[in-house]
Amino acid sequence: MNEKKKTKNSEISKVQFPLERLLNVKDLTNFVVFPIFLALLNRLPFLSLPSKPFLYFVGSAILWYIFAERSVRSNRYFNLHRAYRITFFSVVSFGVFVNSFVPSLADEALLPEMTPIFLSVSIVTVLIGYQEGIGSGLFMSFLASANLDNSLETFILLSVVVLATALTTRAIERRIEIARAGFEV
Repeated sequence: MNEKKKTKNSEISKVQFPLERLLNVKDLTNFVVFPIFLALLNRLPFLSLPSKPFLYFVGSAILWYIFAERSVRSNRYFNLHRAYRITFFSVVSFGVFVNSFVPSLADEALLPEMTPIFLSVSIVTVLIGYQEGIGSGLFMSFLASANLDNSLETFILLSVVVLATALTTRAIERRIEIARAGFEV
């Protein structure tokens, strides 16, 4: 009798609900909350929402998953400890804030050229990895282009800067190589 109850209890505990994966706090934070936080942080210097806020926030969540989260999930270091993900989130948050704050101080004609997107991309590439640097950089390119003028030209220009930065900083082993990579970009 007790064995039947134990088997029923074990069968009940094995049943998974369809929304269990969706309602996981870790995944909800990684896929929804953090990209929306970055999108809000990107608009902080302007103290306003974008012209199309729904598309901006949904697009940031989708592009975060496509560009950054997929490359992070494929990296084995992120499965070892939470500190890797926290470092990644911190560097990307700093990069998004700097990328939105510095161009808000300049003339509108120079906005795409004034975006210091290479700083955070090079830090992510050196500390974490090449794919993660490209993924986070492309996401920051989307946010910066949505911030500036919603143009595809700005996104492509910043994406080229991201790719050049990630390529030049991917094989850095000594401190002097960081300076050389900075001059190349």
